[in-house]
Amino acid sequence: EPFPDADAFQPWETCMTMGRTWAYNPSEEQWKTPEELVRNLAEVASRGGNYLLNIGPTPQGTFPPQAVERLEAIGRWMEGNGEAIHGAAYLPPLAWQGGRATRKGNLIYLHLFEWASDGKLVVDGFPYSVKQAAQMSGEILPFTQVGDRLEIQLPAAPPESLIPVLVIHI
Repeated sequence: EPFPDADAFQPWETCMTMGRTWAYNPSEEQWKTPEELVRNLAEVASRGGNYLLNIGPTPQGTFPPQAVERLEAIGRWMEGNGEAIHGAAYLPPLAWQGGRATRKGNLIYLHLFEWASDGKLVVDGFPYSVKQAAQMSGEILPFTQVGDRLEIQLPAAPPESLIPVLVIHI
């Protein structure tokens, strides 16, 4: 199915630091959390853009421990969720404020920035017919779709992931 507003699409790019400075700063104290960095990655991917993450090496050519910790956390997240980013394309914004979405072929990935406290993820204005909803682990999730309203029943607790991702088969 073509994107409803594909002709209006403009790629989005961003450059970001892990802390506040663009170069190594031995007194850096304000580091972004791994969750914030992955959230930014999903945000940029959902707009079809490129995410350039700046890492300032020390004068010895090594990375500060705080940067290494964040890169390792992002790497662990990508091991389980990378298919929702690599090769995924722009998806017009959905009428859902709890995260972002990317698309690859007949798969839509919902990057959940918020876990629904009532256990129901509701997306109004979902323009595709859903065949299946699942977690990235493969666990199938019950769902209902009436018209363009999609409701997915979530487990009581989110999976241990910086940003949980659901896979919607359309």
